Amino acid sequence: MRILSQWLLSLLGGGDLHLDDQYESPPIVVAQKILLAAEKVGVPEVAQLSAPALTSGVSVEVCILLDALTTAVVSGEEYCTTPPAYPREPVETLESSDALDVTDDDGQQNASTDGVGESTASLDTEVDDVFSRWLVVKEEQLLSGLTEDADNGNAMIHTDIDPAAWELERRRMLPKLQAVLQDKLHRRPAESSWRVRLDQVQTHAGSIVSGQDDMKNEIAKIQASRHKQTDELERYEKMLNNRFLRARRLYHEGTTRLSKAQSLMQTAQQAEPFLTFESIQFDADSRLATFQFHFCGGRRFQAAMSLAGPLQGLDETSPVLRNALLHIGLCILPWFWMGYNCKYIRIEAGYLNPEQVHFWEEFYQNVLSEFLYLHGLDRDRLYIIVDAPASEALPVLPDRKLEEQSKAKVLVPLGGGKDSLVVYQLLSSSDTPCAWLHVGDRPEEFERSWRFKEIVEMTQNRTGGTAFRFEHNMDDKTWEREVGGTRYQPAGHPWAALVAFDSVLAAILGDFTHVAVGNERSANYGNNIVHEGILVNHQYDKSFDFETRAHAYIRKYLVEDLHYFSALQHLWEVQIARTFASRSLESSENFLPVFLSCNEAPDGDKWCCKCAKCAFVFILMSAWCSEAQLVEIFGENLFEKQSIFSDFLSLLDEEGVKPMECVGTACETWLSLYLALRVHGESTFLKAHEEEIRRKGAELMHLLDDYNSEHLLPQFLEPTLRQPIMALEA
Repeated sequence: MRILSQWLLSLLGGGDLHLDDQYESPPIVVAQKILLAAEKVGVPEVAQLSAPALTSGVSVEVCILLDALTTAVVSGEEYCTTPPAYPREPVETLESSDALDVTDDDGQQNASTDGVGESTASLDTEVDDVFSRWLVVKEEQLLSGLTEDADNGNAMIHTDIDPAAWELERRRMLPKLQAVLQDKLHRRPAESSWRVRLDQVQTHAGSIVSGQDDMKNEIAKIQASRHKQTDELERYEKMLNNRFLRARRLYHEGTTRLSKAQSLMQTAQQAEPFLTFESIQFDADSRLATFQFHFCGGRRFQAAMSLAGPLQGLDETSPVLRNALLHIGLCILPWFWMGYNCKYIRIEAGYLNPEQVHFWEEFYQNVLSEFLYLHGLDRDRLYIIVDAPASEALPVLPDRKLEEQSKAKVLVPLGGGKDSLVVYQLLSSSDTPCAWLHVGDRPEEFERSWRFKEIVEMTQNRTGGTAFRFEHNMDDKTWEREVGGTRYQPAGHPWAALVAFDSVLAAILGDFTHVAVGNERSANYGNNIVHEGILVNHQYDKSFDFETRAHAYIRKYLVEDLHYFSALQHLWEVQIARTFASRSLESSENFLPVFLSCNEAPDGDKWCCKCAKCAFVFILMSAWCSEAQLVEIFGENLFEKQSIFSDFLSLLDEEGVKPMECVGTACETWLSLYLALRVHGESTFLKAHEEEIRRKGAELMHLLDDYNSEHLLPQFLEPTLRQPIMALEA
C-alpha cells in the first residue's frame, strides 16, 4: 500500500513525498503522511479516512484511499502508465479475482453486457475477504520505545504488502477502472468534461441573456402601465378635488340657506297659532294633578285629575311619577287642541327626544284622523316643538324583578261594558291576582254609579273589594267651559290611549306587572274612509297597531317591566259576546243586569237605545239571550223599535261609512242576526230581512272559532285567555 500510494501520489505531483524510511518510521506516521500528501495534491475524498485504519493494510479504508488516488490519476488529461518500483520479493500464487466488480463513484451498477465495468455495489462488504486471500503479511512487530505504562493506543501493527501481489492486482484492476471511467464519461459527460460543462454554461448564458431581454420588455411594459395609471390617478385626484370643492361650496350655500330657512320657519312658527302644554302640578296630600295649557300665550285652561284607591309611594317629587303624569298630559292635550287645530304644539312641561316626538306626532295624526275628516282639514298640522331642555329628561322605572319573585299582578281597566268584564271572567280562571282601575271622565263618576259599585262588590273575592279610581274633568260641560266658543267641535277622543297611560301610573303606584285592556279584534278595522292617505279609524287607540307601539314605548320610556296588552285582541266581538253571556248565566257573578256600554247614557245609568252603539250591542247579545233577558238589560226589545232600524242597517253596510262608534264589523253583525233567528225569528226587524240574513249569516259561522294570532298575550296567560276558542275546539 505504501509503495503504490507513493507512486500514485508522484503521478499527481506529489514527488516530494519520501517514504523510503519505512522501517524507521512507525506505520501510523506513514499513514498520516500519505493522507496529508493526498490532500495536498487535491484528493479531498481522503479527508474522511483515519490514519490508524490504514495501518492494517487490509481494511476498506485502504481500498477507498487507493481508489481515490487512482481515480484522480486517470481523470487527468495525461497520465503515466509506468508501474511503481516494488521490492524484489517472491510472489505467491494468487487466487483468481475475476469475481471482483468495479463501480463508479456513485455506487451505481454498470449495465454493460460485455463484462466491462460491472457493478461493485458489494465491494464494501466483500473486498476485505477477497483481498485477504492475496495479501501477504510480511511482518508484525510492536512499536519500539514503548514503555509498559504507555497508552495502548500507541501500540500499532506494522504491516507490509507484497509488491508482486500489488502489481498483479493493479494489472487486473486497471482495465476495469478504465471501463468504469469510460462508462462514467459516457453516462454523465456534463460532470466529467469541462468542455461539455462550458457548452452548458454558454447555453444557459444565452437563455439568461434572452430572458434578460424579455424581462427588460416586461419591465418597460410595467413602467409604461405605471405611468399611465399615475396619469389616470392624477386626473382622478383632480376631479375629486374639484368635486370636493364644489360640494364644500354647495354645503356652505346650503347651510346658509338652511339657516335662513330656519330663521324664516321660526318667524313663521311664532306667527302661526300654537297650543302649549305648559306645566304639571301634583299635590300628594290632596292626590290631585293639574295640567296647564295655553293657546298662543293668551287663553289659558287646565285639566284636573284626582287619584283614589290603595295607592303607595305618592311622592310629588318622584321623577318616575312625574314622567307618567307628563304622558297622561300628552293624552289629554287633543281635547284642547280640537278647539283650535293649530299647526304647532309646544311642549314645555317636560323633555321629549326625537324618537318620542315621532311617536306622538304619528299617534296624533292617526287618533285625530276622524276629527280631520269630519272638519275637512288637511294633515299639515300637529307638529311638536319641544321647548324643554334635554337636561330635564325624566327617567324610566327600571326592572322591578317582580315576576322573578312570583309577584305578577294584573291591572284591569273597568269601563263598565262587556269587554272589561270578559277580561275579568277569563282571568278568574287563573291564579294570578288582579285588580280594577276605573278611569272616569267626570268627578265622582264612580261614586255616583250603582253599576260600578255592584261590579266591584261582586268581584271582591278576586280583587279585594276595592279599585283604583282616576277621575278626569273631561266631560262636555268642562270642555265647553274651557274651550267653548271655537268653530270646531270635538270628535274622536283618544279615550283608550288615556286609559292606557293612566294604567301606567296605577301600575307604578300599585306594583302591577301587567295591564290587560279589553280591546277586541274588530277595532283593527276602520270606518271605510281614507283621508289624505290615512285610514280613518274611530277606534285607532284600541287597534293592534297602537297596542304594539304603546307596549314598546311604555317599556322603553316609562316602566321597563310593565306588559301592556289587550286580553281580547285574538277574539271577534261575536266570540266575546258568547263568552260573556254564557259565563254570566252559568256563574254566580251574573254581569248581564249591570253592564253598560252606551256612551250616551243619561248620567251613566241606563242604555239610551238610540245610538249605533246600543244597536250593535243589542244585536250581539240577541244571539245568546232570550227576549226577557234582553229587555232586562236594555229596557225594551229593539227589534221592535222602528226608530233604530236605520242604525241596524248602517251596521250591516259592508261598503258604506261605518258609524263613528266602537262597534264591530258588518260580518259580525250579519252572523249575530243569523244566530238570533233561532230565538227572535218572529221579531219585526228579523222577519223583514230574514232571507238575506240567512244567506249571508250561514257563510260566516267560521268566525265563532276563528283565532287571531297577532296579539301580545303573555305566555303564562295565553291558555287562560284562549278558553273561548278552546271550548269550541274541544
